[in-house]
Order: sequence, then structure tokens, then C-alpha cells
Amino acid sequence: MPTSFGVCCSSPRPALVYSLISASLVLLLVLSAGLLPPRTTATSPDGRLPDIMSEKNEEGVSPQQQKGGAYRANRVAAGNDFVKFVLQESVGSDGRVPAEAATWRTLNFREVAELFKQGLPDCFLESMKETNFEAVFWESVPVTRTTTDKPYEYVLVDSPRLAAVTADGSPFAEHIASKQGTDDVVSFRNLRRDARLVVPCRGGQQPGANYAHLAAFVRTAPRDQVVKFFGAVGEGLEDEIASRADETPVWLSTSGLGVYWYVCFKSMIQGT
Repeated sequence: MPTSFGVCCSSPRPALVYSLISASLVLLLVLSAGLLPPRTTATSPDGRLPDIMSEKNEEGVSPQQQKGGAYRANRVAAGNDFVKFVLQESVGSDGRVPAEAATWRTLNFREVAELFKQGLPDCFLESMKETNFEAVFWESVPVTRTTTDKPYEYVLVDSPRLAAVTADGSPFAEHIASKQGTDDVVSFRNLRRDARLVVPCRGGQQPGANYAHLAAFVRTAPRDQVVKFFGAVGEGLEDEIASRADETPVWLSTSGLGVYWYVCFKSMIQGT
């Protein structure tokens, strides 16, 4: 029986490029590598890929001010079954300037991990909440100890199969049973010790909250828990990168259709 959502971190097989394999709300932050299939980019009629900020606010006011900055999720590529984003920060302004007049800088992995720990910018959540896909896999490009300054990119990939699953936390019972009914988030190693999982506990404070997959979690769970969850993801990403003495890539994703409800950090791809 499939389980629910989480995140996983792991490391890649050689010669593989960009993993688009992902899981449901067991937000599996998988540190692994995968082959990115060719995709056709779709643009708006004027040739521009509009960003979340300009779509959400016609006056160009940033959807969130955070530590003096304004942020947006900028859509850089799209196709029938995926959307690709970068996270950007407004440079040299108080955030209250038209989006088209602002100067934007793309955040790198190190900055995004820190931003997750501080509290999520609304634009990141909106990019997941407002996608046309009912359920998605969340995938990031791989990162190593020496590449944390490269731009952070993430892809939301449509998964109709994932939309049909139901939440089942039993695979993580020993880690989350004592915390069920709370909004806690737990982080632990898998049995093979080659991946770190980040899993949200099923809280009881918000009726109707759905923990089956990431998009459902972001759309229906209490915001405080969503922020706490991604804060743990940011901490996990930093820890996984720092723990590697070599250039083994770390992959952050929700990965696999067999077990849901977590994010995973891993170093190699596994069958799903």
C-alpha cells in the first residue's frame, strides 16, 4: 500500500544529469541523479514567461517582504507536464516597485536553504499551490560542497498517478507515532542509511488537511506546519552538503511512487 508524503536526500549515479523522479507528500529529499528528458518550453504570447509575483499582483508590489527584501518565483520554462522556476530577490529597492522595473537576482542553493530556515517567501508556496497540476513531483538540480553558489532551480512535474493516492504514515510509524496529532516535523535516516527523510506529522488542528502528496500538503495543511517543514528541509540540505567530504552530489526531491509523505536527501537513484 502506498504511504504518504515526505522529503529525501541522496547522491547520483555517474553520468546522469537531472532527476525528475519524485514522490508524494512523504517529501523525499532524494540526493540522486536522473536523466532529464527533453522538454518543449512554452511561453506566453509575447514570448515572456510571467513570474508568480507579476501574476499575483497587478500593481507590482512584492507578495512578501522578508528581511528587507522582496522575492518572486520566476517561471523560466514550461511544457504540458512540467514548470521550471528559479527564486529571485529584488535588488536595491524596498520591494514596492513595478515588477517590470525591478532588478532581480537569482538565489543560489546556499541562500535558498537559509531562506527556508528563516521562513518561506509566499511566492515559493504560490508556485506550488497555483500550478494547474493536481499533484506534482518537486525536483531540484543536484548540488555539491563546491557548487552551493550556483543558481537554485526547481521543477514541478505533473503526476496524475500521485493525485490518486491516499496518505498512509505506517512506514514511518516508529518515527512519527508519538507525534501524531501535532504539527511537528521529523527528520531521520532510512534503513540503508543512504538517505535522510523529512516527514510532516499529521496534525489534528485543521480538518480536511491532506497529507497524501506535496501539493495537497501545501494547499491544505496549516501554514505554520508547512513553514516548519521547509525549515527542516533547509537544515537537512545544509547538513547533507556539509557531511560530504567529496564532490558527491546531493539531490533534494519528493521521490518515488511506492512510499509517500516525505522529502528525501540521497546520493543515488533508486527504482520507484
